[in-house]
Amino acid sequence: MLGDFLNLGLTTFLVLLFVGPPTLQLLNCIFYLPIAAELIRILAERIPITFSALWQLLPHRSFARTLKARSQSSIVKRCFARYCHYYALDDDRRVAYILRVLKHRSSADSDLSHRLSYLQSFRIIPLQYALRGGKVRDVAKGKVFIHGSWTNDPWLLIGTAIRRSPWMFDPRYLRRPFYYMTEANRLATLLVLEHARYSLPYAVFQFGHEIRVARLHLFYALLRRLGLDIEYKVSADGTFQFDQLICSLEKRFYTRDDKAEQRPLYSDDEVIADILCNHSSHEPLMALTAMDIAERYTYPLKYVDEVLMKQLRTESRA
Repeated sequence: MLGDFLNLGLTTFLVLLFVGPPTLQLLNCIFYLPIAAELIRILAERIPITFSALWQLLPHRSFARTLKARSQSSIVKRCFARYCHYYALDDDRRVAYILRVLKHRSSADSDLSHRLSYLQSFRIIPLQYALRGGKVRDVAKGKVFIHGSWTNDPWLLIGTAIRRSPWMFDPRYLRRPFYYMTEANRLATLLVLEHARYSLPYAVFQFGHEIRVARLHLFYALLRRLGLDIEYKVSADGTFQFDQLICSLEKRFYTRDDKAEQRPLYSDDEVIADILCNHSSHEPLMALTAMDIAERYTYPLKYVDEVLMKQLRTESRA
């Protein structure tokens, strides 16, 4: 965060030095508009993050016990009933409660309700495991990974559920294989912003985050229009390499055999061909379950049950 403000301050100082103070002249606006966008990005992205981090540090469970012990007061009962109910729960019961409430509240919204149907539960993992690069969910089992401290911030859990539900791995929403930065990220961001009423703090953060990501989106899209496609697709295991420049240099100069590049996500046709080829002379095709296919090829179980298994049976009879 400090680096963001230092960079913004230095950039503003240089523009002031060489261009002068802001005016309504076109050339002047061209220099100051990126600065304004960066300021909005920092405020929108960093304020919710900072508030969430500080909120997570508070001993809410102890506060809830203390308030419940004083529940004889009518003011406490009226003002803190929901707070005490939620924060008195353990972490596992908190995430189950949030997901149940979110699905209930969104039941009248057919689009969001259907996308949340791909999410079955949260999985709490240790803090030492970073949730980045696509290692944020189990697509087949419909589980989204979180840290235990996140349960102190219900708005964070709601926003994470909406953004990271594995619906985008269903080809009915986004054809496979797909790009993350210019395709999947945009769709996930739009979903969060369209349903901002469920978690306004997370939507504000997402708005700021999208200002930053939009630059890369524009960069990759322009290069693609020029016939140069350097953006990596999401890998077959559902992960994504964010540091693509480093990855490209490593691919060019680091040639050890154990650094084999992982292939992109399989398309439906590739999955069917691979299964029919591998099971023609080995285990019987009927021994494969929908979960086996979902886990092996990174599909939501819902899609495998509803679409892929039918296609596979049809092709196996042909």
